[in-house]
Amino acid sequence: MSTFKKILKAIGISLAFMVGYAVVQIMVTILFAVYFSFYSLKMDLSVYPGSNKAEQIMAYTQQNLMMNMALIVLIAGIISIGIMLLILLLLKKAKKWNMADFFRVPHKIGIAIPLGIISFLTGMAFNVGLVNIMELVPIPESWIEANNESVGAVLSGSLWIALAATSLIAPVAEELIFRGVSYTMLRDAIPLKRRFAVLIAGFAVSLAFGIYHGNILQGIYTFVFSILLLAVYERTGSIWSSILVHAGFNSSWLLELFAEKIFSQEKVLVNGLLFLGIGSVLLAGFFLLSSYGKKNAANADDGCADSGDHDDPGN
Repeated sequence: MSTFKKILKAIGISLAFMVGYAVVQIMVTILFAVYFSFYSLKMDLSVYPGSNKAEQIMAYTQQNLMMNMALIVLIAGIISIGIMLLILLLLKKAKKWNMADFFRVPHKIGIAIPLGIISFLTGMAFNVGLVNIMELVPIPESWIEANNESVGAVLSGSLWIALAATSLIAPVAEELIFRGVSYTMLRDAIPLKRRFAVLIAGFAVSLAFGIYHGNILQGIYTFVFSILLLAVYERTGSIWSSILVHAGFNSSWLLELFAEKIFSQEKVLVNGLLFLGIGSVLLAGFFLLSSYGKKNAANADDGCADSGDHDDPGN
């Protein structure tokens, strides 16, 4: 296959996964809307705005969709992950593409567990830092409102459903699509030295990741966040690392429930710089621990190879 065809194939499969994820979310939302519309026929809708029954049904449906957005994201994510894994399995069986490598755990358990904890805390620290720093930046009100509406909708309703949707299912689904499939395929298809292929594919996927979130402010900080996710993914070669950083980033809202002072209007600069500093230290620790794990693994492999040269007493 020519280089041009490989790039087109990578782009095509990436877009198919992205569009497919969006379509599943839309379909689940429509099913919920139909359910709420029919359910509203048995209710007294006089408290809802509207000059007629149809407008009141629409108001009731919209309100309940917003209240159940986390559940919609959760269900759509589970369905999407199942479909994506099935497609990847079929591609592997057809010997067209083996994606098993990016699912591997890159280190032994003694390294993998602390590396996972550091990954999660890194994502959380960077999000808290960004939230505080953004308070100091003159951002258009319309951008803030669109971002708050998007984020707030997913965090409404049950705490446990919101937690499962944002901190588990969404990170897995999005990392499969953007870092696992899209970035890996595009990077491997670009016929340049590794570092240039990483830069080009990383920029393209990060841009797509930002656009995918649907509003300007969220698009900007998710573009930057995608660079961080790509860095940890490239470092380990495992999607689990970027999933855990993503999960930590999406879980930072939990801190609001237990530490309101972190989001105090009086300390936004101090807290912003503090948590960005903590995130940077954690990220440095992630790279050092990952390097240590790789070095130990390489030494272990060399030791096995050496012992294999001398284990035949008959020579």
